[in-house]
Amino acid sequence: MKLVECINDTGYKEEHLKYIKEFPVKGGIYTISKKVVYNGEIGYVLEELNNPLMPNGYLVNFHHKRFKDVNSTLDIEQLLEETKIIYESN
Repeated sequence: MKLVECINDTGYKEEHLKYIKEFPVKGGIYTISKKVVYNGEIGYVLEELNNPLMPNGYLVNFHHKRFKDVNSTLDIEQLLEETKIIYESN
């Protein structure tokens, strides 16, 4: 599994604060369970955080730029491709 470290835990929009119960914390190490692509942006669903679905039915995910890779010997690209979800807005 791919591990990432949170490097930015600030600047969430007010609308996100209403629906998301658990957020990554700067310095925390997290496991990516799914990679989400929404409107061309990449987000990570984190295994350690237990959040309900968003009102639109989407999985709660966090922008990839909030994280950095943690050294791993696993095939990261293969794992991300296997767990990728794509959402498209109407």
